[in-house]
Amino acid sequence: MLTNHYSIEEDTSVAAFLKGMNEKKNIHYIILDTNPKSVIDVRTFSLKIHNRDEKLKNLKKNLAWCESTNDKEIVDFLINTGDYVVEHQNGYFDFLDGLKFIKNSNSALLKSSMKQIAPKEIYALNQDDSIASAKALFSQKKVNILPVIKNLELIGEVRTNDLLASDLFEKSDNKDFYNENHENSVFSLSIENIYNPKPLTIGKEDTIEKAIEIMLEKKLPSLIVTSDENQLYSIISFKDIFKLYKKEHKEQEYEINFVGEDILYEDELSMVRGFALKTMSKIQKMSEYKNLKIHYKSHGDTDSSHIRKGELNISLDAGGKVLNVSKDIQSGTSDSEFNDKVKGKWNLAKLTQEALKVLEKQVIEETSKKRHK
Repeated sequence: MLTNHYSIEEDTSVAAFLKGMNEKKNIHYIILDTNPKSVIDVRTFSLKIHNRDEKLKNLKKNLAWCESTNDKEIVDFLINTGDYVVEHQNGYFDFLDGLKFIKNSNSALLKSSMKQIAPKEIYALNQDDSIASAKALFSQKKVNILPVIKNLELIGEVRTNDLLASDLFEKSDNKDFYNENHENSVFSLSIENIYNPKPLTIGKEDTIEKAIEIMLEKKLPSLIVTSDENQLYSIISFKDIFKLYKKEHKEQEYEINFVGEDILYEDELSMVRGFALKTMSKIQKMSEYKNLKIHYKSHGDTDSSHIRKGELNISLDAGGKVLNVSKDIQSGTSDSEFNDKVKGKWNLAKLTQEALKVLEKQVIEETSKKRHK
């Protein structure tokens, strides 16, 4: 189904993986044969490896799991995870599948031109900059492509994959060659050793559809956008296209309801809403749960005692399937008690946050069990 990934054992060393790197030139993620499956995106691999003996398992993260087999729902899932690839019941689905789905849709987005999209701030390199400078920009600015310029004109590009410097790496017997703190490191070399002098670009007058076609043909996650004078204009990535598509087909992803929230003070409610949104954003990425209900119920006369006693019940629903977390609550109302970070039991917002974390853990455990069936 996929041609853009590489599968390998997690105990493989960096040196072993980089052998024959030219054959893996266009891959964007590595799937590790673990249970459940793990993944390393090549951007992370390029930026975080320090020596040739390091094991791939030190760079892995869990591969996102999508319960749906519906292409549109998986595209939505990819958008929310921000990953290159996700796993589902029938295999894997990656960003190229997502782009292909959008290209074959009737989306009005396809006819939009690059100039109709707000241009991004561009970070560029001069041809005599070091590989260390490129790595620093990739890390600090969280980008995956850097244009190379001379006299403000575009003359090349560097992608995170290029940092692997396979030809240089394979010729070296020096174990510190890929250690950025070593004077003989590849990072001390100029980017002239790694940059592509024939960058793939798209004009600002061109359409999203054309950008997708180029990305699909070349299996690339991003392109440089230029003006008529071959000047830098912007960068377009598959994530940008996914977000634009999602905005065009926006649906309510999840719902959060509060009952009895009048027992909370305004600043407490603001914090609780933030916790709930953050939790549901995570839960929605890995499960079918879409409805969260947070119910506060007070007991007794809270005004005269300055102590609120009651119950907190949080439920998560997906078509009749429900997960619950309940807590007895006892929360002080004085400023000194509310702001005491040590006495968590007096902080109603903190209690709610802890209950939400328990709920999130339940979803993670449930999802993991499904994957192992």
